[in-house]
Amino acid sequence: RSAYSQGENNHNNANLTATTHKEKDVNFTSSQTPYWKLRILRFLDTIESCFQRHSSFPTRGSTVPSVSKCYNLCVRTYTYFVLGSFNKTFQNRKITPKRVFLFSLLLILIIPIFDSIFKKSKPRNYALAKYQSYNFFQDVTNDEWKRMNAKFRAVKPHKFADLNAFIDEPNAWYHYNWNQDFTCSNAQKVGHSSDSNENLQESIGAHTGWLGDGPKWVCDPERIVEVVIDRTKLYRKKWRKKNLQDVGCLIYSIGVNGQGIEFEYGIQTLLSNIAHQKYSKHDKDQRKYPFCEIHVFDPASWHERLSEMPSGIHYHNWGIKGSASSKQNEESQKGHIENEEKFKTFQETVEELGHVGRTLDIMKVDCKLCEWDTYPDYFASSGIKYIHQLLIEVHGTPEQYVNKFFDKMREENYVIFHKDPNTQDFGGTCQDYSFLKLRPEFFEL
Repeated sequence: RSAYSQGENNHNNANLTATTHKEKDVNFTSSQTPYWKLRILRFLDTIESCFQRHSSFPTRGSTVPSVSKCYNLCVRTYTYFVLGSFNKTFQNRKITPKRVFLFSLLLILIIPIFDSIFKKSKPRNYALAKYQSYNFFQDVTNDEWKRMNAKFRAVKPHKFADLNAFIDEPNAWYHYNWNQDFTCSNAQKVGHSSDSNENLQESIGAHTGWLGDGPKWVCDPERIVEVVIDRTKLYRKKWRKKNLQDVGCLIYSIGVNGQGIEFEYGIQTLLSNIAHQKYSKHDKDQRKYPFCEIHVFDPASWHERLSEMPSGIHYHNWGIKGSASSKQNEESQKGHIENEEKFKTFQETVEELGHVGRTLDIMKVDCKLCEWDTYPDYFASSGIKYIHQLLIEVHGTPEQYVNKFFDKMREENYVIFHKDPNTQDFGGTCQDYSFLKLRPEFFEL
């Protein structure tokens, strides 16, 4: 009985408190308090009053509100608050099941939108790979990128401590040194003859998977399109309009494999079709709207034997020589040239074409021994910002060059994402290497 009387006193106190809150509501209303604040106060007062009564009364008795009743009251009050906050006309209306259903349906439609926005607003999960790959891997999580880094570190560049072991046997030397240490999930061997059926342009896969010496391995062509589009958008912003030189896709090809320009034609068609399907800004006819600006360099005048040079591909009738010592390079390239041809250094070529400060998305080098003389010019002093993918065929293992070449590639922060021996004509003494440039932080993890 004493507990019940005490409960009655508390119940009276709760009623007095509720009355006080009502007076506050009147005072707030009279002082022109914003309507949404009144809604919040009423919502809080309901919760306080309900749970105060529940904690003051014994758990038994028909007049005692249970926790479920308090919960239901809070839910109804919250729903009423949400539905009535946007329009005062809801104030005198009942919370009918129809309104609750419509409100719930609205939430179901809105939640996925906010969920997608929330996922896109979490760039930190992908920030590591995106930054260290120059925005190339934009959908690789930090954990996955760290696993890729661990695999890279697990690959040893040499089998023997003596780096000149088997140096006179190129096929054996390449077997024991500098193997693939990085993986591109969608690497493709790109290339096709420009004299092929034009209907193949409609298919993205028509210029990938080809065999032989002409096609080359490219790391994730779809990512190249994404990087170029993002880079172009960045440099076209208002505060960067004065520096528009690094806009668009740029590819160099040093040395042509016969008269077919298989790689150049294939990569142009592939990237143009990808860009058309993704962004709908490129016509299906890639000859009219080529995605990339491709420059081919070869002093053998192969372009004279082509019936038509594909759109977006520019042939330059000169060879590339090293800036330090060019005599050996010129002699090596003049072996298959009838007349004396013109040679230029890599720096002279970049300046003449107006590509200083540009990013080379891909550079293919297949010029029969010229790689040993020209590779030091590919980097800081070339005028090019950087070469993102370097696809190069190395010939033989000249002792004075080969180890220095691979050491330089590692020094310039390149990983090997593919290695393809040329066994057709050279019995493995020549190797096609595909390099991808990353930031120095990748090698410091």
